[in-house]
Amino acid sequence: MESSTAFKSVAVIGAGGKLGKLVTTALLSAGFTVVALTRAGSSTPLPDGVAAVRQVDFTSLEDLVGALAGQDAVVSVIGTMAVAQQKVLVEAAAQAKVKRFLPSEFGLNTRGAGLRDTKLGRMLKPKMEMVDRLMELAEKSHGAFTWTGVGNNLFFDSSLEAGLLGIDIPSRKATIVDSGSEPFSTSNRQQVAWAVVSVLQRPEETANRYLMVQSFVTTQNQLLKVVCEELEAAGKDKEFQVERITAAKTEQIADEALAGGKAFDAFWAYVRQYQFTDGAGRALKGGETANQLLGLQEEDLRESVRAVLKDIANI
Repeated sequence: MESSTAFKSVAVIGAGGKLGKLVTTALLSAGFTVVALTRAGSSTPLPDGVAAVRQVDFTSLEDLVGALAGQDAVVSVIGTMAVAQQKVLVEAAAQAKVKRFLPSEFGLNTRGAGLRDTKLGRMLKPKMEMVDRLMELAEKSHGAFTWTGVGNNLFFDSSLEAGLLGIDIPSRKATIVDSGSEPFSTSNRQQVAWAVVSVLQRPEETANRYLMVQSFVTTQNQLLKVVCEELEAAGKDKEFQVERITAAKTEQIADEALAGGKAFDAFWAYVRQYQFTDGAGRALKGGETANQLLGLQEEDLRESVRAVLKDIANI
């Protein structure tokens, strides 16, 4: 993929993270010039080819405006739990006359109906406020400053590796919500990285829009079945201890984790309740994805499972 856009120089925040490295590498391979913004004193390894590393104080508007001067676009790839730190970054980008800002959405559609008033939605409030502010700034700029949100529902590869989809491969335990037959959309990290590149290669079509992408749609039951089949084919133990719990129980687990100060565990339990409850209807339908607009092909569940198993089960 080669860049043929007015956007040439891209500042990436979080370039050393799991997704950030893939995004940065994809941008570089597409011909973009990438500048990485990091915290002062950071020694996190960055992908080869980054044009410059600018260490900044992310609480300083003046520092960030200077660091972003001359950049066409900003891609923020910071973790959900730290997303509120984008507040100053967004203001700085607008003041530095950056043309496009991609906030760290990369997950559930925070503009989706019904999410804002849920317990999960309250945890995602900083993300919602970021997009609200981006919309205000874009309107005030009369086209000089634009934004694009990229959502992908659940990350497939990293979530399966970490057992966050309810299927813990190393321990051979599975926790299935309700019937386990509720469809949900999910995306591999590399698919999301190419979505970012494609957004910046299509400035007019993607301006001031929230775009959802997906690698495929599956269910917990289907996913567990494929995992077991691939383990068996490789001569590995395929027997899982399966626990089936209700959506209400899943919410209770999340509530207890949150009350105990375990925000990460609570967040993912709320996510599983939100996505896997029977009748939730979270799977993206054909017209709801931006795959065609961005030139992204859907991927194969079984091949994606094999890639994860190769990493964590030596298959």
